[in-house]
Amino acid sequence: MKRTMMMIGTSLLIAACGGSKADGAYKVDTASAEFREARVLSRMKMDLLNLVTTEETYFNDHMKYTANVKSLAGGLGFLTPGNSISPITLVGGGWTATIQNPNTRQVCAIFVGTKTPIPPATKEGVPACR
Repeated sequence: MKRTMMMIGTSLLIAACGGSKADGAYKVDTASAEFREARVLSRMKMDLLNLVTTEETYFNDHMKYTANVKSLAGGLGFLTPGNSISPITLVGGGWTATIQNPNTRQVCAIFVGTKTPIPPATKEGVPACR
């Protein structure tokens, strides 16, 4: 009974994600527009989190943040091809940044060390997109 319920649950989950059963194997439609955009947004958020790491490394070495992305360890090496980061804005004791990709209309943002959020980000250190 448990195995049957698990198989039904798995089938429903795969179907909800756009999957289909062909030749006895479930396949997820990775070509769908929703899946492609979700993948782009995920990479944009990961790039912003990588920016946080490189900024914190810079801060530990220089006791301040930098708006010069090229002076960060690895330069723009953390950036996924296709993503473009707007200039980092230094605000008080912190910074804000946004990132875009031509494959989505959404923009992602993050802020660190400042009480001034940059929409759509509302929590410090947590990237958000809209």
